[in-house]
Amino acid sequence: KAIRESFVDTSVGPLKVTLSIGVAGKGVDPVPLTSLVDCADVALYRAKGEGRNCTIQYHAKKKKKAA
Repeated sequence: KAIRESFVDTSVGPLKVTLSIGVAGKGVDPVPLTSLVDCADVALYRAKGEGRNCTIQYHAKKKKKAA
């Protein structure tokens, strides 16, 4: 709430502050750092697309085991 109500003074007037966060976790299986960053990036852009001022956690689709 504090960030949502924040403004930064600039030479052209106040600038509204927003915060969007994308989160990705590695779980128990080893994951390359670049893949983890890519997943967080996907979540970040989803947060921005959902109106900003939110946090989105990346959830990987679980792979089905072959029968």
